[in-house]
Amino acid sequence: MKTQIIKLEAHDDLISIRDKMGWGKTGRILLVWPKNGQVLLNRLELTLLQRHSQTLGAQLGLVTRDGEVRQHARELGIPIHKNLRQAQQAIWRSPRHIRREQSWRAMQLRLGRETGPRLDLRTEKPARPTQALPWPVRWIVFALGVLAVLAIGALLAPSAELRLHPATQVQQIELAVTADPQATRISLAGIVPAHLTSVVVEGRDQLIVSGTATLPDQPAGGLVTFTNLSDREVAIPAGLVVLTIDQPVVRFATTRDGSAPPGPGATLSLPVRALQAGEIGNVAAGEIQAIEGALGIELSVTNPRAFSGGRDLTSLAPDPGDYTRLSTRLGESLRQTALHELISALEPGDVLIEDSLQLSRTLEEIFQPAEIQPADELILNLRLEFSALITRQADLSDLAESVLNASNPQGFTPQMGSLVLTRLDEPEMKPDGRATWPMLAVRNIQPVIAPVKAIQLVLGLEPEAARQKLEQGLALDDAPEISLSPAWWPRLPMLPFRIYVESTP
Repeated sequence: MKTQIIKLEAHDDLISIRDKMGWGKTGRILLVWPKNGQVLLNRLELTLLQRHSQTLGAQLGLVTRDGEVRQHARELGIPIHKNLRQAQQAIWRSPRHIRREQSWRAMQLRLGRETGPRLDLRTEKPARPTQALPWPVRWIVFALGVLAVLAIGALLAPSAELRLHPATQVQQIELAVTADPQATRISLAGIVPAHLTSVVVEGRDQLIVSGTATLPDQPAGGLVTFTNLSDREVAIPAGLVVLTIDQPVVRFATTRDGSAPPGPGATLSLPVRALQAGEIGNVAAGEIQAIEGALGIELSVTNPRAFSGGRDLTSLAPDPGDYTRLSTRLGESLRQTALHELISALEPGDVLIEDSLQLSRTLEEIFQPAEIQPADELILNLRLEFSALITRQADLSDLAESVLNASNPQGFTPQMGSLVLTRLDEPEMKPDGRATWPMLAVRNIQPVIAPVKAIQLVLGLEPEAARQKLEQGLALDDAPEISLSPAWWPRLPMLPFRIYVESTP
């Protein structure tokens, strides 16, 4: 059990100790005498402290070495302990002779043998004999009691519920909405935050090419004449490269080896073939004048006659315009796809600003063929990211509610869930990055009906009379509904707190 420990000071007396005992709410109160100094309490003061603890619902105990105080405590049945530890661990019990005396008195009281203080009958005045009321009077008193009970029941038993349908009015306003990407909250000036959202779309498209490409088919060939510039014989290996000196440079290689006779001016003719196929190898006479490698300082070369045999083939191939047209066409198709996906992802009531839709970045663009080369079709795989501005339905509703509340007639309250927003035109982007459009906000409002007023109109009336009274005194759309409990009770209660009022749309 929780114990309130009160450590006394040498200057404490009965009043200060009683004040300290009143500070806690515990089952046991332990008074601890100071080691140095004395707290002088006589038997009467200890008795008063014991009674005060009993009024607090607690048992009083002492920790003291004062012999006089210990003697008084034993006589009063107050537990005495040597120290705090023993007092907290021990079970507090009154001395045996005190408990025996209390038990004996309780037994005598139960047996009716215990008597209170003797009374001096000579000082008591004889009580006057009481006379019973006549039976008619008793019947009248009984009847009045029954009537009182019935009257109380008639007042408290019945209850009623009024279900009212206040008349509704339409409140509407047309406002200009401005969606601003920089705004963080709505403004009564019509500004709402615009949020940036994005979507990734991809697609594939192809078209028939409209251009042509020339492909090398056969290489040109002919004879070149080597002239020795030295005094010794010069060996010419197969594969020696000779070339033209004018742009574009065309290179040829000997098809077999040979040796130029010794002596300056000695010549040797060898066949050569162009290293690049096509008509580019059909060079005119005298255009080949250079030799690659170290033999260029010992020999000179030229082609006495024009070369022939080089041939090109013409084939279908995309031209640069095909790449541009295919990219534009597929990009526009993906733009429409992105627009549809953004619209389908909108929450009910959200507004997508279509004019703000723009390409954020190209994630992938692969052409086949990647370069201009023969092909019948040009294929493009494209993956793009588009972004656009949207406004949330919650922001538009908050804006409309705020503007409507500012013009709400006095004494009317809006009907919950009746707000309807209608966009009168498509959002239009402005040069500053904001979008504007007109919007119509419509909601129903109802007069505020005070329950006290409705109750005062119908107290104690019959249901039909109460309906008429409510229809005449209140602005209602439909006839009020009245429910009585019990249902057979003829009138509405006379007590206002037994009538409940509910207003419904």
